Amino acid sequence: DKEWHVLADELSQTYFTIDGNRLPDAPYVFKVQATDSPSNPADVALMSEEVTDSVEIDNTPPAIKAASPANGGRTAEVTFDVSDTTSRVVKGEYSVDGESWQPVFPVDGIADSARETFRVKVAFDKAGEHVIAFRCSDSSSNVGTSKMTVR
Repeated sequence: DKEWHVLADELSQTYFTIDGNRLPDAPYVFKVQATDSPSNPADVALMSEEVTDSVEIDNTPPAIKAASPANGGRTAEVTFDVSDTTSRVVKGEYSVDGESWQPVFPVDGIADSARETFRVKVAFDKAGEHVIAFRCSDSSSNVGTSKMTVR
């Protein structure tokens, strides 16, 4: 934008909280103006302002696309492609049939970019239908989830 937009005016407390969930994903710059005029005569009152560094607002979770599983008896391998439009993918986990989450590293060995591929290999105790759930987090702590049912 070319103009500043007022978020709050004439505050008396020393803090102000912005609800980042109400803002679209984007970088933002904020300007803070302060004055001591409420407690000083007009001829000696001071005013100052500062502009912040850029602040990235990211509320969108990573998008996950699961590929068709490769089954072999009581084993399965599923590839999950993860992408994030605003930040880096930093963590991947999977769960089989609702059990506890297990960490999984991307195929390249480190979760550090906006696009990552995760490969989950599991062995099942018994034949039948099983659910492999996958979740991942980005550097802004947004969480995306997906699942794959295998037989």
